[in-house]
Amino acid sequence: MISDVPIGAFLSGGVDSSAVSVLMTKFTDHLKTFTIGLNEVGYDESPYAREVADIIQSDHFEKIVTPDHMENLLPKLVWHYDEPFADSSAVPTYYISNVIRNHVTVALSGDGGDEVFGGYQRYGDIVKYDMDFESANFVQKGIRAGIKKVGAKLPHGFAGKNYLNYKSLDPLQKILQYD
Repeated sequence: MISDVPIGAFLSGGVDSSAVSVLMTKFTDHLKTFTIGLNEVGYDESPYAREVADIIQSDHFEKIVTPDHMENLLPKLVWHYDEPFADSSAVPTYYISNVIRNHVTVALSGDGGDEVFGGYQRYGDIVKYDMDFESANFVQKGIRAGIKKVGAKLPHGFAGKNYLNYKSLDPLQKILQYD
């Protein structure tokens, strides 16, 4: 928050970016927040971002991204990344970064907060599933151990080996993606 240039925040309305934005208001009087909106119900987080922006009274900027935007941008992203890149958020991030650059020089984000603090529904679902079947845990462990043995016997590069290794992980390991 110590900067010689104007600072803003990416704001999706999720826990991570909202927490960063709220904390930033403790150190600045006029926070600028930025979000991307989508014309697809169920994927558009902009109402949540707007709600947070209203609560923290930030100067809030939104850009709506349509499928036409994505189609025209794809060749440019492919050229810039110059390697396979499977994160679909590259498109909205590109557009919101352009909006941000017109207003501030530096923007903080909450990127990675959901992964670190279990902010996605799937993390809670995995833990709940594991707790619901606590009594049958010995069966689950046995099945996972068997799957792991099969996966270990497959040669490197064998189609499905990574899938079997993933399926052999317990719920917490699946969340953390390590064994």
